[in-house]
Amino acid sequence: MAHRAGGEPATPWWRWVVLALFAIGAYAVWLLWADAAAVGQAMGQFGAGTVALALFWASLNYLLRWCRWQVYLRRLGCSVPRGESGLVFVAGFVMTLTPAKMGEVLKSLLLKRSCGLAIATTAPIVVAERVTDLAGLVLLMALGCLRFERGVPVAIAAAGLVVVLGAVGAIPALGTTLVRWVGRLPVLSRKADRLQAAYLSLHRLSDLRTFAVATAWSTLGWGSHCVCLWQCAHGLLPGAIDGLESCLAYAAPLLGGTLILVPGGLGATESSMTGLLGVLSEGGFDPGMAAAVALLVRLVTFWWAILLGAVAFAVWRTRHADAK
Repeated sequence: MAHRAGGEPATPWWRWVVLALFAIGAYAVWLLWADAAAVGQAMGQFGAGTVALALFWASLNYLLRWCRWQVYLRRLGCSVPRGESGLVFVAGFVMTLTPAKMGEVLKSLLLKRSCGLAIATTAPIVVAERVTDLAGLVLLMALGCLRFERGVPVAIAAAGLVVVLGAVGAIPALGTTLVRWVGRLPVLSRKADRLQAAYLSLHRLSDLRTFAVATAWSTLGWGSHCVCLWQCAHGLLPGAIDGLESCLAYAAPLLGGTLILVPGGLGATESSMTGLLGVLSEGGFDPGMAAAVALLVRLVTFWWAILLGAVAFAVWRTRHADAK
């Protein structure tokens, strides 16, 4: 990866242009499918109070996930002032558009410059965050499935998946065997050594206690985004969906958008969220209204994070302009 002087990652300008064009195209296709005029009309019905509360619940997510970041830093024995830790954590959001948000390794680069921490020491935190993000979202989706008569087996299976994730991280013999098996797949065979190295780095952050605590913070954090979705839906059509349905309507599309490795899940997350809202509301939301809710949710949970990240990164650069 190319770097600017001082160690900051130098992302070629054309990559940001490509991502911007991709985002515009994805939203254009989605809005045409949902009827842009109907979406615009529904968006106009959201009150200022609804938007303010949605921003509050969205921002609470970042605070709760920062608590998880602190857990990982302490586990690695990294001493970082809380103000600096918070600034670096939020600055990482500027890389949210990268596939699976792995570009957030930027946080490790910033910590190296401001606190002298080796990148190899803190970079595994980004991988651990993605694992517990997955665990938290799966648990929330499982919680949403309890709303339905036949949802209990799905919820049990989802909870079992989280237990497996914890076991793979905590038991080296199990984890290395699984990684070795995955590394034999044609698509990943050339990266087998890297996968093993990444797992060994991750293992230090994946003992059962750390995994359980980090997953709890993750579930609470993403749960606040589920409340955000409920708040947006309630602001447009009170009673259309309940709390459990909000968990399913938010977690399932976000999981799907993340797993297909599309930058930010753009297009896929919004369209699946729109469809789920229409189904869960039993026709209460027409396509335009459902798309309006999905659009507001993504504005305050996804694009708001990127904006905060850009501001935090600018502040960090100003504070550490002379750092080497």
